[in-house]
Amino acid sequence: MGLAFAIPINIALEVVEQLKNNGKFSRGVS
Repeated sequence: MGLAFAIPINIALEVVEQLKNNGKFSRGVS
């Protein structure tokens, strides 16, 4: 649970949205 709280909730939600939309997440990390 510590890792989940270490990540800003807005970033976590954004990743979840991308996972649902694209099937993968890309936060601009090449």
